[in-house]
Amino acid sequence: MFGCLIPDRESCLLDPCRGMNVSDKNFCVVVVSALALVAFVIAMWLLPGMQTPAGWAACSKEQCTLQGWLGASSGWVGAAVTLATLFVLIRQQRQETKRLLRPLDLLCERVIVASTALQEESAILRAGKQMILEGTSTQWRGMENCLEAIGRLYTILQPVRDQFSLNIVNTDRLIATIDTHVQALGKAITNYRDQSQVPGWPLPQLKPEDVANLIGPAAEAVDQYRDFCTHHAQTFVRR
Repeated sequence: MFGCLIPDRESCLLDPCRGMNVSDKNFCVVVVSALALVAFVIAMWLLPGMQTPAGWAACSKEQCTLQGWLGASSGWVGAAVTLATLFVLIRQQRQETKRLLRPLDLLCERVIVASTALQEESAILRAGKQMILEGTSTQWRGMENCLEAIGRLYTILQPVRDQFSLNIVNTDRLIATIDTHVQALGKAITNYRDQSQVPGWPLPQLKPEDVANLIGPAAEAVDQYRDFCTHHAQTFVRR
């Protein structure tokens, strides 16, 4: 019935009712308190006959009363009760803090998982650059891969970036950098595709190299954001 049956002896001594549900724990507290009171009364009853190792009486038999011992030990008992109360309050405060921070822990865990996906999309962008530079046979496929990666990037970032920036660490500058480079890349790929399909294209003609040169900064911005957020998320979880 009692929490002392748990294998953690130290926790058992500090909290003999540990590991119970609310109703059982309330019953346990009453029983343990009653047993402690009985033990105290028995100790007071036996004290007149107790002798110290040096042969001195624990107290004078004529003056050794329960009232006298209660009065003499009231200060120590009060200190012990105060310390026990502080221990319970500190423990409850830690548990409450842990409960309140649990949603942020989950957010950081999601960011750590998202960082792996961001790394994959960054690698796809760099692979797309290589395909664009290799020749005409792979240029279109490389650009399509980059456009798809851009779409997935925002799908990954959207669920976590605002809450992470608000509650953990500000990432507005890094997000703005990603937006600048990724949007420029997406616009360049779209223009390059359209200029070959629209007669009399009014804008300057883009070369494949022009598009490829925009991929590096975009991938680098994603990597910087990923490394920054992963570091702060892991630090928060390990606190």
